[in-house]
Amino acid sequence: MPKFPYRKAGAAWDRVFRNDHNQNLDDIADDIKGSYAELAAHKNAKTAHTSDQIDHGGFSLRNYIDGLYN
Repeated sequence: MPKFPYRKAGAAWDRVFRNDHNQNLDDIADDIKGSYAELAAHKNAKTAHTSDQIDHGGFSLRNYIDGLYN
């Protein structure tokens, strides 16, 4: 979920459009960095789950991944 309200792009290719576009790119990058930080925090949390706790359709995750690449 984005933290920032992205700016609407106008129809004119002017200074306002450029500034809004650049700010949107910065905001999107910050949102992505925040998502990675949240994922890293979850992986290190006590409540994080392991692959063994997830049903992968009767296969272990390792067997499933090996099957994809073989």
